Amino acid sequence: MTADIPLGHHSDGTTVTINLTDATPLFVTYPDKKQWHALLGSVGTALGKRSDIRWLMCLDKKSMDAWIAENNRPALLETFITDEPESGDLIGRKPFLKSMMKAFRDRSVKKKSGRPMICICIIDDIWDLIRKTDRSDAQKLVRILRAPQISGLKMIAGSSAGHRTLFPELLLPRDQPGHQRPVNEQPASIPACPGTELILGTEGLIFKTSPGGHQWEKWYAPATWTSAAEPGPHMLPPPGSMHPAAVDTDTYPSSPADESLPENARMFTLDN
Repeated sequence: MTADIPLGHHSDGTTVTINLTDATPLFVTYPDKKQWHALLGSVGTALGKRSDIRWLMCLDKKSMDAWIAENNRPALLETFITDEPESGDLIGRKPFLKSMMKAFRDRSVKKKSGRPMICICIIDDIWDLIRKTDRSDAQKLVRILRAPQISGLKMIAGSSAGHRTLFPELLLPRDQPGHQRPVNEQPASIPACPGTELILGTEGLIFKTSPGGHQWEKWYAPATWTSAAEPGPHMLPPPGSMHPAAVDTDTYPSSPADESLPENARMFTLDN
């Protein structure tokens, strides 16, 4: 089953789409919420009215409104509104994570038509969810993030620009201090980070890479997105001022000097 989301165009005018089924988990690094809301609107326009998709949302009210405007609220929708919990139908993070695990485990849900149903989960801020989740539920969350292809649960997780370099630490087991790799272990045997990262830039640009990666595909965002951008601390230089493949984390995006995993996420580096 495909879940294609149109996300702009190349310089020759050809449309760029992301297949969420293949790209999951899709991490979206955004410089400001207006850009994030524009992407949510595109997801809603492309997929919101499909009857073979159910939705699981952990969003603030403004993000939810940006998505729902394109959808007229589909019937198969569960929501946890982070800043107005009483306005959602999942009250609290624990019920939200319980629903995530149920969707993750359920690989055989089918509609009467016989078509398989997928669940798309959208999280406004993955780091906020991690910080406010207890250890037991966080262990369940990391299993979902590390094994996306074995489940019908597909994820879109947002992140502010200052945290994007933490994705590899979140997704991959890391050697303990002092651990030495066996001499016969080849670097190629080390797994790649699962999923895909989209970096929403300014000046109408979108970048695609592996989580935390540096070799980027670049294209132009939908024209309606350009007017949505607002100045922020993690902006891309204007087009032509750099080549994406040549940029490192010291120049883009900027990040705090003391950047580290949120305290509740440190376990992820210890969990195989």
